[in-house]
Amino acid sequence: MPRLTMSPMKWKLMLAGVFVACAFGAIALRIAWATPGSGITIVPLLPQPVPLDDVHIQDHGRDHGLTLKTRGGYETRVNDVTLAPGGHSGWHSHPGLAFVLVTQGTLTHYEVAEGGQRHGKDEGDEGEDGKDGEDGDDKAHAATIHKEVFPAGTGFVEQPNHVHIVRNEGSEPAKFIFFTLYPQGQFPTTDEPQPEGAEF
Repeated sequence: MPRLTMSPMKWKLMLAGVFVACAFGAIALRIAWATPGSGITIVPLLPQPVPLDDVHIQDHGRDHGLTLKTRGGYETRVNDVTLAPGGHSGWHSHPGLAFVLVTQGTLTHYEVAEGGQRHGKDEGDEGEDGKDGEDGDDKAHAATIHKEVFPAGTGFVEQPNHVHIVRNEGSEPAKFIFFTLYPQGQFPTTDEPQPEGAEF
């Protein structure tokens, strides 16, 4: 049987080509599943991410307490973000903490409940004929989504790896400061697919 021979340089070029093809395939797959934002403008307030040394802060008084501890290297980004009326961020998550401070307009925040997708039906949920598992099928894999509204002068904290979306459901632009603390070497935001049962 004939044998194929290839020089070391050709092998390297071929492997590089395979790597690039796989990388583009992964990017394409990610884009296919992502829910891109709309009407959103992001202005970085820092020219590049700021790395931080490990943080270990504890401050506990009689009425208040604070604990913040990092390990392995974290970095920060600060952005000034504007959402046009009807605009949204797309469904996404963050690998670290994110602080959102609303400075203008109103943000509506939707978050998938801790635990992700809800499986099964609520107790007492029955079909039209009184039998479980028929009319309830549409709800069987729907995510439980919590909604909160934040006007200017308020804010909230987004927990690591929680899937959420922010929307401007008002008639004027909404602006907010976005500060995130996340592991070095990672992207601060991860696109996520639309949760089961979400209307948008």
